[in-house]
Amino acid sequence: MNWCGVYVMLSAVISLLSNTNWSAASQSVKCHKVSAQTSKSCIVVKSSGIHQMQGFNGWANWETWNVTLWIGNDEGLYNLACDVARDGGTYGHMVSIIHDAGSKETPDGCKWDDVKIDGIEVNNMMKELID
Repeated sequence: MNWCGVYVMLSAVISLLSNTNWSAASQSVKCHKVSAQTSKSCIVVKSSGIHQMQGFNGWANWETWNVTLWIGNDEGLYNLACDVARDGGTYGHMVSIIHDAGSKETPDGCKWDDVKIDGIEVNNMMKELID
């Protein structure tokens, strides 16, 4: 049988929806393997290292994910991040500019200067925008 290799990690989705971290996910990952040639499917239980991952959608936490989401998807914030990065600035510099413009938080309610934000991750993301 030819499998297409599409996996939906059920425990990961449940973990994200409940806003918990990956370490709280089950020790075994339940994957739904979908066949490319048939509508039948099976549940494959694998023991993998996914339970050791932590964070939110690949970022350090929700706060880091949220600010990078807005920077990456809002044209004005994206352009500002590119300008700041091109000038050798950091996320901290960008936050100062955003605050000067009167914005204290993302539309989702995350403060731009929340102490939980991983500034190194955001700085790296900003550098990648101009590379």
